[in-house]
Amino acid sequence: MKITKKMVKIWQKKKFMIPAPLLVGVELNPGPALTVTQRQKIIVLKQDAGLSIEKIAEKLNINVKTVRRWLERNKKGMSLTNLRGQGRKRKLTSRQEKQVRKRAKKGEDAPELARKLSRKGKKSISVTTVQRVLKRQGLKYLVREKREVITPTQSEKRLKFAHKHKNDDWKYVLFTDEKTFHVGKTPHKSWQDPNDKKIFKYKRHPKKINVWAGIGLHFKTKLHFFEQNLDTDLYCKILKSRLPPPFILT
Repeated sequence: MKITKKMVKIWQKKKFMIPAPLLVGVELNPGPALTVTQRQKIIVLKQDAGLSIEKIAEKLNINVKTVRRWLERNKKGMSLTNLRGQGRKRKLTSRQEKQVRKRAKKGEDAPELARKLSRKGKKSISVTTVQRVLKRQGLKYLVREKREVITPTQSEKRLKFAHKHKNDDWKYVLFTDEKTFHVGKTPHKSWQDPNDKKIFKYKRHPKKINVWAGIGLHFKTKLHFFEQNLDTDLYCKILKSRLPPPFILT
C-alpha cells in the first residue's frame, strides 16, 4: 500500500495512528543449512525427473534461490559437501583437547577444567564446551568404581586362603552376608529461596534396618530383617531359623 501526503494529513487531523512504513528488502531467516542428501535430491529432481526450479523448491520446502545456487554449483562441477573451514571455529585446538582429556582422566571435573582454560587462554570457556570436548574424546561421565584398600597382611591372608581352597568344590557352599539400610535420611541439599531458607529436622543417629540372606548353587535363604547389631547369639538364631534341615543332594 502506497501512503500519500493526503492520507497522512487526514490521519493527523483525525488523530489516527500513522502505520509504520513497510520494510523493503528484508528476507526471512533462511533456516538451517541443507544436508548432503537434500542437495543430492535437488540434482536428481532436476536431471532425472526434469522438474523446474520452482517445483523442486515447493517439493523440498526450501527457497528458490537455494535450489538455483546448488544447481549452478553442480553444473560447475563443484562438490555438494561443505567446504573446509566453514562453520563456527572451535575454541580449543586439537592439542588443547588432548590435554583436557588427559586432565579429566586424572580426576579433574568439567567446571574446574573450564576455569583453568579461561584463565590460561584469557577467553571464556564454558562448562558445556568442556563436556562436548570430553565426549568427542571418547569419555563418559560415569560413577567411579570403588575398590577396597587392604594392608599387605590382609593381602597375604587372602592369597593363602585362595591357594588352600582352590581345589574345593564350591557347589556345596552357602554364601551369607548382611546389609544395613538407613531409614528416613534427608538429602543434604535442595533448591531454596536464599531469603526464605527451609529448615530440615534430622536425628543424629537415624533409624536403620539390617537384612541378612544366603545363597548357593542349590539353595537360597529367605531374607531376615533385624534392627539390633549382629552378635554371636543373633547370628546362631538366624542360622537356625533360615537354614533348611539336613538333606542329601543328588
